[in-house]
Amino acid sequence: LLGLTTVSGIIGGLLFVGFWWRFGYPLVCVMLVGLVLGFLMASIIFFTPV
Repeated sequence: LLGLTTVSGIIGGLLFVGFWWRFGYPLVCVMLVGLVLGFLMASIIFFTPV
């Protein structure tokens, strides 16, 4: 499971950098990273038992 997570993270990071390299505009990459961070924060908030 750890290897699958590592591989998917590397592929996702390469896709984000590929968007930045292809379009020459870092805002798209930053928006995608912000979206992923939002999903992470929402899942932490909603799935943390109280």
